[in-house]
Amino acid sequence: MPDIDIATPPPGQAADGPPPRPSLSAWIYLGLCAVAILQVFWLPDGWQVVAVILGASYLALEFTRTSTVQRLVGYSLAFGGLALGLRAGQGVDVLLDGMAAALKFQLVFFAVAWMQIPAKSSPTLMAARQFVLDQPAGRRFLILSYAAHFLGAFLNLAALTLLSDMVARPKDRQLKDRLAVALMVGFTSASSWSPFYVSVTVVLAALPGLKWVDIAVPGLVMGILVVATTALIDRLFVRGARPRPAPGPKVENANWRKLSLLLGALMVSVITLESQLHLSIPVVLAMLAPPFAVIWLFISKGRQHEAAGLPRRVVASLPGLRGEALIFIGANLFGTGVARVLDPAAVAGLLNIGAWPDVAKPLALAGFIILAGGIGLHPVVLVILVGSVLPPEVFGMPPTVMALVMLGTWGLSTTSSPVSGTTLVVGRLTGESSFRLAWRRAPLYTLSGALVVAAVAMAYWKLGGAP
Repeated sequence: MPDIDIATPPPGQAADGPPPRPSLSAWIYLGLCAVAILQVFWLPDGWQVVAVILGASYLALEFTRTSTVQRLVGYSLAFGGLALGLRAGQGVDVLLDGMAAALKFQLVFFAVAWMQIPAKSSPTLMAARQFVLDQPAGRRFLILSYAAHFLGAFLNLAALTLLSDMVARPKDRQLKDRLAVALMVGFTSASSWSPFYVSVTVVLAALPGLKWVDIAVPGLVMGILVVATTALIDRLFVRGARPRPAPGPKVENANWRKLSLLLGALMVSVITLESQLHLSIPVVLAMLAPPFAVIWLFISKGRQHEAAGLPRRVVASLPGLRGEALIFIGANLFGTGVARVLDPAAVAGLLNIGAWPDVAKPLALAGFIILAGGIGLHPVVLVILVGSVLPPEVFGMPPTVMALVMLGTWGLSTTSSPVSGTTLVVGRLTGESSFRLAWRRAPLYTLSGALVVAAVAMAYWKLGGAP
């Protein structure tokens, strides 16, 4: 989930002044996205070389503005993957194939950038936020989680910004921590199915042959059950008596019907293009997000004037993707390098996977991703690594079942990691320590959610849902 530095005003405030001037790195990133789309329809042999040149140029221009942690992780993964490729005598192939694999993730970030700008000052979304803020104590955790889930499914990180006020407002430390966890769990649980989450792209890339429509419905059910279970855990073991908050001001110009129709049309368009034209989800999102974002501004009362400057604002925001671009390029180079030196059958034999009962496999995979995420390993690295070393046919699980476990635990692992984008963003928005949120408040909810993920995946497998 990208933490995009978008040049937009605070929620509810219109954009003033001319759009910012895009930098050279912004245009280079746009070129990367163009290559990623064009190669699907037509590009001559050797296009991967162009992608490598553009990607390296972008990272070089943004090197000094990338955080130290992201530089350490991203370049370690990249050079580690290249070293493994050289050891196998395939260094050039690893570089070209790894960069080609990383391009699709840049398209997801690009699409999210378009949708976040109209979302940040949408009157309808401001009304949705106020509705959540006005909920009584007994409903706050559940309503906030589901609001973060469904808004995040379309808006990605913009949903955290919209709803963070509910978490930052309480003075009581326990209440603030509970609501912060509710926000994180709800938001991250949408990674189990939403095409606007990079998790879906990573998992589909790691498990070739699967389509989004194969996992969307069971993933949605799984996400809903994770939220419901964590809300039940909160009610039974954590929540105390809390007063009802004072109602806030009524938001004007909200139009639920228009926004619902727009987002519904977007989802139907995604399904249609993927299933009928056999396009990948990242390509579909990159093609659909720009026109839908412009339409969103046109149907938002008083914001039509912003539509003309929207493309320039989006392009100007692209340097803010530097951290995500580096991590995902590094992870794909690393995964490509690992795949060239490790034999999946040998790894499976070493772990004696053939002797494991079926019920142990979803539990083991879920536990591995959650624990590894808790110590700071990014789920993109874990998913690419598992997909390369233990593919479904070797692990002894149907691809759909493995995908559901990966998707469900992707989000949960970020709530248990103090250095994940989610905990860092929520911590920054609420003034709370990300370590306190991840290691003190989240574990009970994370572990219960992981059990739900494993149970849903196993039920889907044994009840005949998975081929």
